[in-house]
Amino acid sequence: MKWLKAKYTYVLIVLSLLVSTGLQVVWLQQLFEAQQKQLKDEIESLVSKTAQANLYYSITKFKDPGNLSLAKQLFLSPQWEQLRLAFDNMKIQGVRTSSRIIVDNDSTAVILGLSVKDNPSKKRAKPVVIGSESSPEELRLSDSLSLIEMKKNVNAALKKMGINSRPYYNIYSLNNTKAHQSNVPAGFKPAFTTRSYLYNIQNINRYQLNLASVNSVVWYRMRYYLASSMLMVILTCAAFYFILKLLRSQNLYAAAKADFTSNMTHELKTPIATVLLAMESIKKYKLINHPETLQHYLDISQHEMQRLDLMVEKALNVSSGSEADQPLKLELYDVQSGLQQVIHSMHLRLQNSEANISFHLLEKPCLLYTSDAANER
Repeated sequence: MKWLKAKYTYVLIVLSLLVSTGLQVVWLQQLFEAQQKQLKDEIESLVSKTAQANLYYSITKFKDPGNLSLAKQLFLSPQWEQLRLAFDNMKIQGVRTSSRIIVDNDSTAVILGLSVKDNPSKKRAKPVVIGSESSPEELRLSDSLSLIEMKKNVNAALKKMGINSRPYYNIYSLNNTKAHQSNVPAGFKPAFTTRSYLYNIQNINRYQLNLASVNSVVWYRMRYYLASSMLMVILTCAAFYFILKLLRSQNLYAAAKADFTSNMTHELKTPIATVLLAMESIKKYKLINHPETLQHYLDISQHEMQRLDLMVEKALNVSSGSEADQPLKLELYDVQSGLQQVIHSMHLRLQNSEANISFHLLEKPCLLYTSDAANER
């Protein structure tokens, strides 16, 4: 029964450790997915804001940019970011989009149009910018410079976020889903790809970012969660280890207590039986008429009662724990003398059972270096 209890205890502890570790793994997995999604949203927002800032700075390159203070409030506002993103991603069948930006001396007009036709054109209308007063060559140069600035700003922002992997990009024209400019190697499978964003107000080219991996940054952000989870598992294992150690100590103590009780019962019965036998012999054989034999039996009874009193005192000391605090006193013990005392105490029982013990003393003493408590036992 005790073996079954111990077996079930070990099984429950192992199951508890497995469940605790499993819950920690599930929690870390869910946290990893949430952190990964948050990081991707941050990268998406980073590219969007960088493209938005680039678009505004391209207006400042106009010969007559108009009221830049108002233009800055518009083109750098989060409302314009959301509006432009929704307008650029308008892909409803039958809906055609168009945009016009007019810049003059006293105003900047932004016109976004949606038209619904039964037979719409498959190509989107090119955005129209009025007021730049730039030649085609100047427009191409402006687009190239904006692209260089866009890549530089995105790379710098990614490094601030802790992303050190090389960024790859695709450049798309307005009506083409195939990139006409890219540094993505053949066979490359990106871990994350952003939307395409307009980065220059004069042209219709769009920038798209590709990253090979973002997991290392996610794990780095989760380092404290990982440390706390590992610490929790270690503390749980340590707690169960000490519980098992305590249970094992209690089992050993219970077994030792049972053995002690059994041995003590036997040791207590021995002097009691000897005294009872002596008293019975005195009555049976009327040893009152034999003073020498009577005195011998009384001496045996007295010796056994003293030994019984000593054992009771030792048992009380062990129960109270006072004996454990006292250091052992080692001394030389004569084994032959101790055996003579045992044989002498068993005289009555040997006589009553008609048994005999033959004991021959050695010429040389047989000594042991032991404690007085062991000698008394």
